[in-house]
Amino acid sequence: MTGCGSWRRAARFRRFGWGERGELPIPRRRSIFASGGRLAGKEGAMSLVKRKGSANWYVDLEKPDGSRHRESTGTSDKQRAKEYHDRLKAKFWDESRLGAKRAFSWEAAVGRYLIEIKVDGLAEDTIRNYSQHLEWWGEQYFKGKDLSEVTKGKVMEGVYKLAADRKQSTANRYLSTIRAMLYRAESVWEVINAPSKFKQFDEAQYERSNALSPEEIARVAKELPSHLRQMFLFSVATGLRQANVKKLRWSWINMTAKTVTVPAGEFKNRKELVIPLTETAIAVTRQEIGKHKEFVFTYQHQPVDNVSTRAWRNALQRAGIDGFTWHDSTRHTWAHNLRKAGVELEDIQDLGGWKDAKMVRRYATPDLTTLAQKAAKIDAALAGTHQRHTPDLKVVGGTASV
Repeated sequence: MTGCGSWRRAARFRRFGWGERGELPIPRRRSIFASGGRLAGKEGAMSLVKRKGSANWYVDLEKPDGSRHRESTGTSDKQRAKEYHDRLKAKFWDESRLGAKRAFSWEAAVGRYLIEIKVDGLAEDTIRNYSQHLEWWGEQYFKGKDLSEVTKGKVMEGVYKLAADRKQSTANRYLSTIRAMLYRAESVWEVINAPSKFKQFDEAQYERSNALSPEEIARVAKELPSHLRQMFLFSVATGLRQANVKKLRWSWINMTAKTVTVPAGEFKNRKELVIPLTETAIAVTRQEIGKHKEFVFTYQHQPVDNVSTRAWRNALQRAGIDGFTWHDSTRHTWAHNLRKAGVELEDIQDLGGWKDAKMVRRYATPDLTTLAQKAAKIDAALAGTHQRHTPDLKVVGGTASV
């Protein structure tokens, strides 16, 4: 019985790969066929496979995070395939242990970013602006380079160049775009270690007033071609953004209620905007009835794609106005004139659809005449005080003295 039990125990040990006395198993080299084509099957060992119909070797290895990575080595030479495998494995180890990031080109980053923000639901005009910003960054500094080469020094060099050639506000917009893409590359894609924080310009709150006077509005309107004149007057009367005016649809307008409703998907802050139509806006809108079944403003029976054209610039020049963009001349003018008329900043914010009250103050710049009238109210409180406390001045030899 004893011999029989020993035989059974030894058979059981062999079944599980142990020695006859229960010692730990000796590792065996797995066959390339048993491992599905791998040269070695143990964890951490090199894994190269051949696929049916291809002469090249393929990498099939486990990354440090436990996921598998499979790709062609691009060569049928076994030694070169091994070298490629080793480099790839070392690269994954660097990424995992040392925080190194994989190569990612500027062009790949821009393409991926524009696709993702479109999926996120940003308006087409906003995406077009971002695309123009990134195109400028590429042409000036980063075309053909790896994303890891986008340094804070180079970015700030571009920011100061933009501020010198254009405006500080323009530099801030371009900086905001590239900063957003770099943040996504670092926090979402995990392909770079993002540069430290960038500093924007402190845009002067009361720098040049980007608003046209009523006389200037009339001069510009007179010089514009008819299709741009209508869009310009409607914009000055409503404060709507350029993108919304270009795509203004009849379905958004309620002539009975005298309102225009911009859907959330078409507005910059992703919220629906409902604003009243002024008499000027209604008059302009009525003149466009019957010209197109879907869009309010058209040119040659097609929606207007661009308003900052040569015709716009020439009209400004003939009107004697320099340094104004369409945005300055419409949205800034609208907000400035509302504030000049005594409309509260909170109401201007609601009518303009701004999220941030700071933006309202940038657009609705104060009118000096209105401020002077309000400042003069202090005179009533100080009436007579200057006569009681101001010393008499005498002029002696052309010099004032007490």
